[in-house]
Amino acid sequence: MRLFKFILSHSLFISFCAAALTCQTFILLKFPINISICNFIFFATLGSYNAYWVLCKWSFDKKEEKAFLYSNYLYNILFILISAIGFLYYLLLIPELLIFVLVAFFFTFLYCLPFLLPTASFNFKYLGIIKTMLLSLTWTFVTIVFPAHHLFYTNFHELLFLFSVRFLLLFMLCIIFDSRDIIVDKFNGFQSIATDFTSRSVKMLMFISFIMYSTLLFCSNYFSILGGQFFVLLTTGVLAFLLYMLSFKKRSYYFYYFLVDGLMLFSALASYLVTI
Repeated sequence: MRLFKFILSHSLFISFCAAALTCQTFILLKFPINISICNFIFFATLGSYNAYWVLCKWSFDKKEEKAFLYSNYLYNILFILISAIGFLYYLLLIPELLIFVLVAFFFTFLYCLPFLLPTASFNFKYLGIIKTMLLSLTWTFVTIVFPAHHLFYTNFHELLFLFSVRFLLLFMLCIIFDSRDIIVDKFNGFQSIATDFTSRSVKMLMFISFIMYSTLLFCSNYFSILGGQFFVLLTTGVLAFLLYMLSFKKRSYYFYYFLVDGLMLFSALASYLVTI
């Protein structure tokens, strides 16, 4: 159990989920899976998330005027170094992704900016929803555009469709996490959808996102997503909505970091199974 929590808490599991979503993109587009791109996204996610947690810990320690303890950051720094090696190795194998990597880095930088500057500098009404949309956008960009970047020039409409579907799914998952963190975010002065909007508004936003997601899927026959893959994506959206409703009661660490995050892995595995 301790090992399992270590895997979850040091972003190894979420990195596998990112790589799995990338594989799903290849499957949905009926392209051969490019393992190098999937591995690249695994290391990019691992490094980004561990860097983010270092930034969070440093921000909290600084606010509470705690002394810097290297031991508190040891594993995060170790995974950052490992991921940097893997990141650079695979980027050398697929240099055509460089421009897209720079865009993703810019999105990530914007998301982390509130930790780098005084909170008061970002205290405006719509920061919470902007942050959540930015996180969803970054995940969508990486897991859709990286594996399908060539569709910018050959089939942009299909790329845009997949991008929209993936964005709405990830946005729903982000709402679940924002709702969980409302007390901690309010205490630390961080803005999110849950802190900036009423509970009723958040529920309405989740419902609208689910309806938009489902409506897009029922138009999927125009974009070659039929049969089994349609039901996989629809089931994933339904499960995301059910997990949101289950989150109204207090849930454990594993509910969020295994079940909610794991929904991405489930969706990817289901997409693979229906191709067999």
